[in-house]
Amino acid sequence: MDCLSGARCLALAGVLLSAVVWARPQRPRSYQAHVTGDRTLQAASDRAVDARLLQLTSRRSGDDLLRHVPGLLLSRHGAEGKGVQIFLRGFDAAHGADVEVLCQGIPLNELSHVHGQGYLDLGFVIPEVVRTLQVRKGASELAQGPFATAGSVRLELGVPAPRRGGRLSYEVGSTLRHRILLLQAPPTEPEEVFAAAEALRDQGYGPNRHSERVSLLAQGRPWTGGPSARLTALVSAYGARFGGPAPLPLADYTSGRAGFYDTYSRNTGGTSARVLASLRLVAHGPAGELEATGYALWRRLVLRENFTGYLLYPERGDRRLQFHQAEGGGMRVGYERRLGVGLWLQAGASAHLEQMGQYEDQVDEQDRAWQRNRDLTGLQLHVAAHGGLLWQPLPWLRLVGGARLDLLHLSVLERVGAGRRAADRFVHLAPRLRTLVSLPRGVQLVAAYGRGLRPPEARSLLGSGVIETAELGEYQGRAAEMATADSVEAGLRVRLPVPVVLSAAGFVTVLEREVLFDHVAAVNVALSGTRRLGGELAVEAEPWPWLQLRLDATAVDARFADSGNPVPGAPRLLATLVGVLEHPVGVHAGLRLLGLAPRPLRHGATAGGAILVDLLLGYRWRQLQADLIVDNLLHLAYREGEFQYPSAFDRAGPRSTLPALHFSPAPPLMARGQLTLWL
Repeated sequence: MDCLSGARCLALAGVLLSAVVWARPQRPRSYQAHVTGDRTLQAASDRAVDARLLQLTSRRSGDDLLRHVPGLLLSRHGAEGKGVQIFLRGFDAAHGADVEVLCQGIPLNELSHVHGQGYLDLGFVIPEVVRTLQVRKGASELAQGPFATAGSVRLELGVPAPRRGGRLSYEVGSTLRHRILLLQAPPTEPEEVFAAAEALRDQGYGPNRHSERVSLLAQGRPWTGGPSARLTALVSAYGARFGGPAPLPLADYTSGRAGFYDTYSRNTGGTSARVLASLRLVAHGPAGELEATGYALWRRLVLRENFTGYLLYPERGDRRLQFHQAEGGGMRVGYERRLGVGLWLQAGASAHLEQMGQYEDQVDEQDRAWQRNRDLTGLQLHVAAHGGLLWQPLPWLRLVGGARLDLLHLSVLERVGAGRRAADRFVHLAPRLRTLVSLPRGVQLVAAYGRGLRPPEARSLLGSGVIETAELGEYQGRAAEMATADSVEAGLRVRLPVPVVLSAAGFVTVLEREVLFDHVAAVNVALSGTRRLGGELAVEAEPWPWLQLRLDATAVDARFADSGNPVPGAPRLLATLVGVLEHPVGVHAGLRLLGLAPRPLRHGATAGGAILVDLLLGYRWRQLQADLIVDNLLHLAYREGEFQYPSAFDRAGPRSTLPALHFSPAPPLMARGQLTLWL
């Protein structure tokens, strides 16, 4: 069954909910905001990105919203539709192994995915309906779960009051890109209520970089219990089809045998689909607050790729097909209660149950399978609970301390060969602590400690899925076990008399066991422990209500603890400048500048640095809005993804197992025009 048709199972529900949002009576309502003070006790590196920054900068898909995370680098070595590679705080998180992402309280990292542990795909997220992006670095907050070894990102959906109303947008781009957006957010309804649909087709900026997608997101409020309780319902249906260009050997480009944007993989790519539904209850009173989310999901990915040409199989080629499907659901509950003056209880629990199936085949150019590498089905149950206290013994001192307990049960059946079975349980206890000291003149000192975890994947129980290698001279750990990361951060925030906020933080992260994803073997490589030392600096300014500026810089030294060798892929220095303007006369603009220093790769190679500039210019006159978006304004030929591995794309040529540099190019200078009619 085509994955685009798989998304239809809840599409009807989405249409019905959309109709409710569109057709319900437009009567004014009074919603009382519940303010209980800052009990999250933010660390110096925590950030909250509002809708204006998200909407007035260049973004081509939901994945691009992550570019607003300070110190985070994205690398897209496929077309839109495939998950991006993520780097944060010295971690090569591959497709999501070290960065936890939630949307409306729903965890999106996919456990035991066929294309990498924690695989993350935000293609279903329509950027126009994301109202906030909250960032937590490290794992010092009680609620942070698996994959938060480098940090967590939480997306909250909604349309803020200044952007509410109906709108119809059409976007056309220089890569024969066509995108249609239909959005309805009634002005008399709260921010959470909206219905949105998008359809996209893009030929891409090079061979085999085409993408198509259809996405529906609708959220309503079916029940409101006065100002103190509300129930929110969300439905989503998404399908995508995309190309899969393999990285190009750098030597072929420098010798003139291939162009910078060329690829040798012309018939690779994939399809992706997701169906999601959830209910979210928020209730509060004078002494406490309860938030509960229940969700159900269905997910499928089919991926064809060939990163090495004819290296492994000279006669038939190295093309492989990966299939992954999962269905399940879960719930998350958070509870806060005042116990006395200056004392709060913070507690929560979650459960996620999922049935998944996956296989990988070697296939020829006609998609005929001639060898099955793996074929397994599994049951995954993750249960967690956390509890702690927020204590304010003095007006200028606050502390949050507690612990989180994670229980993971994995059961897997390998259907290749004799049909092996395996099952195991894992337990992880993580202490968490944050403290805040408030000084005069708007100065805050913040310290945080926490232990994050990267869970094992199901196929590691069978002795597969993780290669225990001696590459880089590192000691190898056991494949099927929890990997923990202890992180300490200390910093300060200063709110100046002028509208400027300064923040600085230093951090140390010690990872018990490093795991890097090998794109050649499509498995994880288990290595020994690592440590990361780094610092972050951020300046946020709002000189006028219509202008926001943000500058942030992150420096990290990531090394293996025993040998001192650098961790491959980890950016050492990354800086971002973002500015957005939205003037009452109708003019708006957004600028993002990224500076990246060279970074180490495997086998002693080095990836190049870059300076990238994206620009958005627009004007709104009454019900009409026109925007021009320019990506890579400087037209820099930047190697966005760089890898060091052997390949042989010439079937008749000589073969070598020596690793060589390969790269995936960043988009060239591209322009998009968008016309919006506000209804």
